[in-house]
Amino acid sequence: MGSKTSKDASKVFVDPNERYTAKQRQPGNWGWWANDVIKRIGQDDPNLGVVRLPAILLGSDGVREVVAALQANYTVRELDAARNQFNATAVLPVARCLVANTHLHTLNLNFNPLGPEGLRHFLEPLLHNEYLETLHLNTCGLGVAGAKTMAAIIQFNNSITDLDLSGNNFEAKGALHIGSALAHTFCLKRLRMGRNDIGDGGTKDLAQGLNRNRSLKLLDLSSNNIGPKGIRNFATLLEDISCGLEVLDLSHNFLAADGCRALMERLPHLKDLRILNLRNNEIGNEGVYYVNCAILHEACQKCKLDALDVSENSITADGLNYVCEILDERPDIRHLDITSNSIGEIGGGTLVDCLQENKGIVTLFFGSTDVSSEQSKEIQDRVEANREAQGLPIVGGVSRRGRNRPTFGSVDMDFKEVMLDKSIDLKALCADKAVNLACLGLSGLNIAKELATALLLTSSVTHLDLMGNKLKTDDAQVLAAALVHCPRLKVLKLSSNQLLDTGARAIAKLVAKTKSLTSLDLTYNQIGDSGAEDMALAMNRNKSLRVLAMEWNEIKRLDRVNDMLTTNTLLHTLRLSGNRIGNSGVTTLCSGCLQTNNYLTSLDLSLNGIQDDGGSDLRKLMLTNTSLMHITLSRNQISSDTVASIETCADRNLAAHGHRLEGLEGVDIPIVARGG
Repeated sequence: MGSKTSKDASKVFVDPNERYTAKQRQPGNWGWWANDVIKRIGQDDPNLGVVRLPAILLGSDGVREVVAALQANYTVRELDAARNQFNATAVLPVARCLVANTHLHTLNLNFNPLGPEGLRHFLEPLLHNEYLETLHLNTCGLGVAGAKTMAAIIQFNNSITDLDLSGNNFEAKGALHIGSALAHTFCLKRLRMGRNDIGDGGTKDLAQGLNRNRSLKLLDLSSNNIGPKGIRNFATLLEDISCGLEVLDLSHNFLAADGCRALMERLPHLKDLRILNLRNNEIGNEGVYYVNCAILHEACQKCKLDALDVSENSITADGLNYVCEILDERPDIRHLDITSNSIGEIGGGTLVDCLQENKGIVTLFFGSTDVSSEQSKEIQDRVEANREAQGLPIVGGVSRRGRNRPTFGSVDMDFKEVMLDKSIDLKALCADKAVNLACLGLSGLNIAKELATALLLTSSVTHLDLMGNKLKTDDAQVLAAALVHCPRLKVLKLSSNQLLDTGARAIAKLVAKTKSLTSLDLTYNQIGDSGAEDMALAMNRNKSLRVLAMEWNEIKRLDRVNDMLTTNTLLHTLRLSGNRIGNSGVTTLCSGCLQTNNYLTSLDLSLNGIQDDGGSDLRKLMLTNTSLMHITLSRNQISSDTVASIETCADRNLAAHGHRLEGLEGVDIPIVARGG
């Protein structure tokens, strides 16, 4: 998981769009502040965590300059480039940036006409990138062909947890590709597929994939022309669901009462569901009756439903009785939206009476319901009293108006704000294949032992993210001893902790014994030469590791690393940026392992105090090296001519190796070089 970036204005660079005239906003004419953006990105401004450039119409030159600056940046975590008219050609530098960038966690390209060709540029970078977690491609014209490419990314990428594919006209054929990919991903947690016209057939295909998925928590299928038949097929397949779905958005479809009944009959199988959005489905009083029967049924008493949206559904005062009965019997339901239903003053009186006893409701939207002004004030007072009793702010919790309200039932609300549980059930979390425990403050020997115990109880974990938990040496020793007994563990992220050399030695013992681990991240752990040597010695015994990141540590000597790479035939990516290697370290590699190693394809030595002497050694090496395709040397003191020569050789190798990855069902992988 990426680092949490403060919402404080000092942390975010926001484009002042309102200052632009129509003439200034033409493509390539992106304002007086452009140079300041580039300067702040290039200088690693510590206060620059988010760069927002929406609707700037950057043009090809502008995007190249921004991406070039990002290549050498280590602070920017989020890039918002929505509505910039990027086509397949203009977006190519952005795709290239992801080849070696290890710090960008969120990328927003919404409302850019990328098309399926533009998405293809991202295929190879995203198959190897293990840092990008959030990708927004809303309304990018991807179509059915783009859905096929996206399915390959979903299936093989190991980092993306939040994906927005709304408004791309996938139709039923595209939904088939996405559904097939869902059956094989263990990382994706939030998928937005609204406005894709997938219809009844596409809904069934998605449900089949969902039935085999274990990671998805949020699914948005709003505005997809789903009728009673489609939701019936979808609901039938929910009986064996095992992913623990928590948010389901079916708003703006055509479920009607029959479709609502089919869905409600399967509601007991969605035991982890927290938010259900049925907005604008014409379910009427009959449909809300089925909702009442399902929620109050004995089989649903242990369900976790917390928020319900039945707005715009032609519900009258009679139907509201069923809603109020739910509130009477289930005080754990805290959020309700009944906007734009003609309940009138009769329904308003029923709601007032219900809220006199209810202490649970803290969010209630009831705009455009024709209740009287007196009833409206009393309803608001009741809900505000509940909020105050629960220590919640008295702002935004109640809305009588139907316009511009913060719809809690849709996926527009921040997903984490909806998850109300404060405790962490480590045993339950470790039952998944992809376990994300980043930035949860899990430091402390007792917690480490509890986590180790949870890991020992399962053999299914394939991905474990413990970034940013302030784990210390003792914690690492306990966890490493437990992880030896996780036979399927492939990806382990331990960046931004406090392992030091002793902790690195413990992890090295794990590396020496494991037969499954393919990717290890030890970035930002104050590891010195001793820890690096232990890791190199462990690698001599390892038969599985392919990606090793030890960036931003305190490594100077590479003698043991050089010895390891001389014989290692598995490692293809080594990231050592932000250390103290200098010319001597580069010379050691160039005169040793890089002369004979034909397996290493990506090497990051940026920000290591390397000067022209070291750069010259690398340039001589690259004249004959045929395997290194990605070399990152930014933020060193190497002349631009030397860097350009080295990159030319790397691009030559990349073009010569234009390989295809197995299992992509004929999806071509474009040749991608580094941008900037």
